[in-house]
Amino acid sequence: MDAHADKQPPNTSSPHVEARLARDFVTALTDADPATRARAGERVRGRRRVLAGTAAGTLRIGSRTPVEGLPAWVTLDVLHGGFATGAPSAGGPLQPYEAEAARRAGAPEDREALFAHALTEEGLTELGALLDGGRYEIAVPEEAALLTVAWLVRAGKAGAALELAAELRPFAGRLRFTPRPSGAPAPDTGAVHRRTVADARAALARRDQNRAVETQREALGVWGPFADELLRHWLETAGPDHRALDREPDADRHERGAALLARYRRLSREHTPCGRHRDPRSDLGILRGVLEETTAGRPLDGRRVGLLRHAVASMLRKRGLPGSERHTALRGAQAAQAALPSHRDLAHLATDGTAAAGRARRLTGWTTSGHWLNRPPAPPARR
Repeated sequence: MDAHADKQPPNTSSPHVEARLARDFVTALTDADPATRARAGERVRGRRRVLAGTAAGTLRIGSRTPVEGLPAWVTLDVLHGGFATGAPSAGGPLQPYEAEAARRAGAPEDREALFAHALTEEGLTELGALLDGGRYEIAVPEEAALLTVAWLVRAGKAGAALELAAELRPFAGRLRFTPRPSGAPAPDTGAVHRRTVADARAALARRDQNRAVETQREALGVWGPFADELLRHWLETAGPDHRALDREPDADRHERGAALLARYRRLSREHTPCGRHRDPRSDLGILRGVLEETTAGRPLDGRRVGLLRHAVASMLRKRGLPGSERHTALRGAQAAQAALPSHRDLAHLATDGTAAAGRARRLTGWTTSGHWLNRPPAPPARR
């Protein structure tokens, strides 16, 4: 991050945010998956907060303290692209566990009262019990703040505890500084667990094709090789020196040209994501368009011949002569890339794997939620 970002004027123009807002808005209205629509709706609300805060001057994009009135240590809700929404992650309405803690302490149901209670002897004892039992969860760093105060007091570092409490106090009514109680202690540090098998399978099953990836795959695997065929056809028509591109093709080449055009029409029907080949200004579009003219028996005018020569020269300059070492190496690498499995194929393969894993866990005593039913017998000792 720029060390002098705080000295720079605020960025009040956010075309990037506006473009993403428009895209998320369409997704929130039209996507077939309800969960995807809900996530897009959350992003829409966040991007609106970014635009409103930027316009009002309360958000300084690029600053270490982008939100007016919040210090650098406060965790902010951040959208894709690094834009802070202006909302602290530990803010928002009182959480149910906070309301329950206030009722147990006989305190008003607000965060400032909870903060004050946590600094009493009773509150510090409760925090110490959480530290000892490990039955708590921390979703954002701020939720560990008062646990840290309790640990400092226990470690005999009262001065550091007071200093930290003084730093937190101005935000006691706004941010969550207490951890979330948990019914079970934290798992062993060697265990990694995010989702159940059922949840993972459902998420993988929803994975669809990435249109941008499929477009690139088609461009490399279909239209690149077809463009090479068109180029070879024109180079053969032009003769050994590749200069007489306007030469009248013989009957054999005329027939092959018609076959190429028929195959182009078939490929266009079968492969629809990529539309670059339809651009009459592209190299492939020029070669195909001129072939349409000659196959129909229409003579080429000077403009058409000039476009054809330019397209052929451009293709040779970019990739080399078809069959040359440079051209073969490039097309080989592109073919290998196009042959890679899609994200959806990998997701479906992983779905089959998680189904097998789920069956294996049930056979050995694991449930899909990661709890033991019956421990499997211990393996025999090695002799």
